[in-house]
Amino acid sequence: MDYTKDGFINLESIYRNRSKYLNKIIIPNDLCGPHYNGYWLKMDNQTYFLKIPNTLYDSTKIKREMFCELLGEELARLIGIQTIESNLAMLNSQSAFYGILSKSYLKSDEDIYSGRQIVEDYLTYLEKAKDPLTNKNSFYEYFGYQNQDIMFDKISEGKLKYYYNSLEFIWASLEYHFKGRKNKKEIVEGIMQKLTKRYIFQFILMQKDYHLANWEIAESDNGAYLVPQYDMDMSFSTTFTNESRNNSMRSEMPKVNNIYEDIRRFYNTSSSEFQNEFNRQINLLTEDVIASCIAKIAKKYNLDIPPISLAIYSEHRRRILSLIESPTKER
Repeated sequence: MDYTKDGFINLESIYRNRSKYLNKIIIPNDLCGPHYNGYWLKMDNQTYFLKIPNTLYDSTKIKREMFCELLGEELARLIGIQTIESNLAMLNSQSAFYGILSKSYLKSDEDIYSGRQIVEDYLTYLEKAKDPLTNKNSFYEYFGYQNQDIMFDKISEGKLKYYYNSLEFIWASLEYHFKGRKNKKEIVEGIMQKLTKRYIFQFILMQKDYHLANWEIAESDNGAYLVPQYDMDMSFSTTFTNESRNNSMRSEMPKVNNIYEDIRRFYNTSSSEFQNEFNRQINLLTEDVIASCIAKIAKKYNLDIPPISLAIYSEHRRRILSLIESPTKER
C-alpha cells in the first residue's frame, strides 16, 4: 500500500475510479453506522473494509469520531482486547477527504452472526414458546415483567430496547443460539468471558454506543468465537451519562437510576476474576496513558488533537474508582 509522508494510506486513484474498485455494501447489522458509507476493497491480496463519511466536511480537521476509532483500537491493544486494525485513508487531497480503512476479519469458511441477530432470534422464539432455559413458567415471570408486550414493542421498528443489550440477556440468547452444539457450555462461557471484558473496557472509555450490532460471532464446524472489536468511534462521549442518549451495554436487564449504578452492581456481584480484570483495566487506563495515545495518533498523521476532554474522563474515572474502593457484596 502507498503511504503518504503524513501516514495516510493513499487511495486517491482508487477513489477516483470507485465504480471499478469499490463494492458498496449494505450491512444488516449496521457496521457502518448512519454517518458512513461502507465498501469492500481488495488490495495487496487482502480484503479491507472502507468507511467513508456521507458528506464532505472541514478539510482542516479529521472527524472526531474517526480519531476516536483509532484511539479506541490503540487502547484495546494496550488492554489485551483483540481489535481490528485501522488506518486513516486519503481519498482526495484537493478536498482533504478521508476515510477509515480496516483489515477484514471475515473468513470464507465461517458464518457471521451479529449480537442483534442472535438476540432477535431468541426474542422470536420467546414470543412463540415457553422458555425451557429458565425452568420457570415463562421468560417474563423469570425476569419479573408483567406485560409481555413491552418485550417486543420495538422489534418491528428495528430498534431493540436497553434491557436486551445486557450481559444477562445476551447470555440467555447465546444459550439458545448454540443449543444444538455438544460443547455449548464451553462456547458460551468463552464468548461471555471476552464480551464481559469488553463491557468493562467500553464503560471505562465512555463508549455510549456499544450496542448489539457492535459485536459479532464467527461460526464454523470447528467452533465459534467473538470476532475482533470494531466501531469505537463514540468513545469519550460528553453525553455518556445521559440515559436517553446512551445506547451502550449494561450488565443487568432491570433499569437503573444511572449508568454508574449498573457498574457498581456489576462489580459488587462479580467473581474475583472479573473484579481483578476491572481493577487491571481502570488502573492501566490513566489520564496520562490516554493523553499519550492521543498524542501518538496525532503525531502519526500530523493532526491537530481533536476535542477529547481529559477533564471529563478524569472525573468519570474518579467516580468509578470511588465505587469500587470499598465494595459491598450483593449476592
